[in-house]
Amino acid sequence: MNPWQASEGNPYPLGVTWIEEDQAFNFGVFSEYGIAVELLLFAQDEYIVPVRSFEFPPILNRSGRTWHIRISKNNIGNALYYAYRVDGPSASKAGQYYDADKLLLDPYASGVAT
Repeated sequence: MNPWQASEGNPYPLGVTWIEEDQAFNFGVFSEYGIAVELLLFAQDEYIVPVRSFEFPPILNRSGRTWHIRISKNNIGNALYYAYRVDGPSASKAGQYYDADKLLLDPYASGVAT
């Protein structure tokens, strides 16, 4: 069980959105055939070991093909970067392949750290 609090969030907009009135970040990501999604948060100088991670329970954090979660600013800690892990079938009819060991960038992110 994750010790950090998160809530259901909203499926749209996709990407990460700052919600000023809630002092929280909403994360939305599309995955048609995904069966599990995890959000990983990384500190400025640590790209290997996440400082926080949040699993998306599908019953609360999935709406159709979109996975979503809202995380309070207080629960972000010193994280500055994020990535996803998505698990799913090794091969689908649509030609999509999942590998839960791979980190995925958000296609809606406004920038990428190198």
